[in-house]
Amino acid sequence: MKFSFSHLFVMVYVGVQFSKVVEGQGSQKNCQKPKGTEGESWTEGCIRQTCKDGVWMATLEKTVCCYEREVVTPNKNIITTTSQDGCTTTTLDCTLDDGQAKMVFSAENSCPKPATENQIEELTQMLEEHAKTNHCSCGSRTGTTTTPAPTRNTNIDGIFITGGSAGRGPASSVVTSEVFIPETGKTCSLPNADLPDDRSSHTMNTLGNTPVVCGGKSPWTVTSCLHFTPTSASGVWTYYATTLEAREIHSSWVSSAGLVLLGGWHSVSTEMVPSGGGNFSLEGNARSACAIADKDSVIITGGNDGPTVSRTVARYNLQGHVENLPGMNQGRMSHGCGSYISGGTMVLVVAGGDDFGNILSSTEKLPIGATAWTTAASLPRRLTYVPSVSMNNRVYIIGGYCDGEVRGEILAFDGKDWTEVGQLKVARASHAATTIDTSTMVGFCN
Repeated sequence: MKFSFSHLFVMVYVGVQFSKVVEGQGSQKNCQKPKGTEGESWTEGCIRQTCKDGVWMATLEKTVCCYEREVVTPNKNIITTTSQDGCTTTTLDCTLDDGQAKMVFSAENSCPKPATENQIEELTQMLEEHAKTNHCSCGSRTGTTTTPAPTRNTNIDGIFITGGSAGRGPASSVVTSEVFIPETGKTCSLPNADLPDDRSSHTMNTLGNTPVVCGGKSPWTVTSCLHFTPTSASGVWTYYATTLEAREIHSSWVSSAGLVLLGGWHSVSTEMVPSGGGNFSLEGNARSACAIADKDSVIITGGNDGPTVSRTVARYNLQGHVENLPGMNQGRMSHGCGSYISGGTMVLVVAGGDDFGNILSSTEKLPIGATAWTTAASLPRRLTYVPSVSMNNRVYIIGGYCDGEVRGEILAFDGKDWTEVGQLKVARASHAATTIDTSTMVGFCN
């Protein structure tokens, strides 16, 4: 797949399209892809799409149940299971309660004697297995069991990936979402998680294990934030917030007070989402910069600072600029970044990126408190337009663009070397990634 990115084309295209949106304010907005009028809705499977303020909003269809990605109409049995001794029968049914579909678990003991401990354990395992294999929460679950399933710590760290571009032109936009689970090395596409609109050069963060995307290059996403709920294989994207300013190729940070969007193509301002408060100004343009969270501050590395590619590394907190750290050896934008802990010290990492057409493979790192960045192992290839995340003391870079080709490799840096640890289902660049707990998805991904 061959393509190239043109800053000039993007600037002109977004400028023209965004002006059309502004000129059209005051009139009712219609939806695109597919076309629809305000308030119009349609249903496909378990998902209802409704046109609202020019954007298709996805919600769960409340009149049907969804089990293993299949629609089940009310008043139908989904599955019935009987224990090996024939004494205990469990059923999962789709019912209608006050106009809303619900999935109901029930259990019946047909033996004249009370259930034994072995029967209770078998029933518990059966119900746990049902819960693992049910991948859609279309309605609440009610019912009775002989004994509650034991509580277990089942957090499984993973990386959630959305949007981006897979080629040249609008037709190359990627709207799919996928999950990578380092523990298994597997990547899976989520069936209902397509973004409602083309979205690239956006940010994604996790708030309480809920992914939130904000901004993007297209005129219908540049002030839009969506959240993905529930965080499971059955989740869908719905409206979260509208930003005060247009945001694309910006940075983001989850502070103690909430999600903060920083800079971007249109502004050096910052804003908190969804409240809109807590804003301060960046010291300079930070287009296509990369942000590293450090407790209740954020470190902004590089970016396009007007006519140059920046080497600046600056720390901010909710009150504004705190300090400048030592500058990188190489100016870079559209790069990856992150951190890990070594000997009790936080180590910053930057890798790849672009120096106005010169795509980079180099890696640099800086222990907090050190006076200069040092060179580390290079990426296996030149890469730019990459998202990155820090997780389990590793820095991950996902996909990206290299010499006219979109890539699908998932790379991890352990402080010494970069290793390929996985592959995207769809190669992409200018996409976004965040860390999540995938314990509700691992069964689906397996």
